[in-house]
Amino acid sequence: TSQYLLLSLHLFTDVARLGAQVISGIGFIGAGTIIVTRDKRVKGLTTAAGLWASACLGLAIGAGYYECVLVSVALILVCMYAFPALENRLILRSRYMNILAELEGMENLGPVLGILRERDVTVFDIDLSKQPVDHRARISVHLSVYLPKNLNHTRLLATLSTLGGMVSIEESQ
Repeated sequence: TSQYLLLSLHLFTDVARLGAQVISGIGFIGAGTIIVTRDKRVKGLTTAAGLWASACLGLAIGAGYYECVLVSVALILVCMYAFPALENRLILRSRYMNILAELEGMENLGPVLGILRERDVTVFDIDLSKQPVDHRARISVHLSVYLPKNLNHTRLLATLSTLGGMVSIEESQ
């Protein structure tokens, strides 16, 4: 009888609008989690995708698609946990490497390149930029290198981090 009452009052509901509003609202919130860091790296994409997927799962549960939700949860867990582990293994086995280092001055670049030369590391791109800090110019160096088979990423970064004048060093993507 409530349907007849709604029809007689000319009140119609559109269930698709509810889903559309949830999707657009979560998209807005997810966009707020995405930032670009100082060294031009994008952070928060996984968080935004996780929020959006959770909202979609909530809509599917509300619609009664329980089997679809179970399969989706399994796929999301594989994407969130198995794929990053696989990606890390592939990156560590890769011979190509990008190094982002911050040095106290230009004079500290020579020892870095010297160690790379000693270890038979091929440098195929160098990008330098100055960053003024406390009336001294720090140098930001981005190196693209090719490693020999007997040298892994972690060992090279550990060796370079012990150099004098090294403020910070990390592998960039």
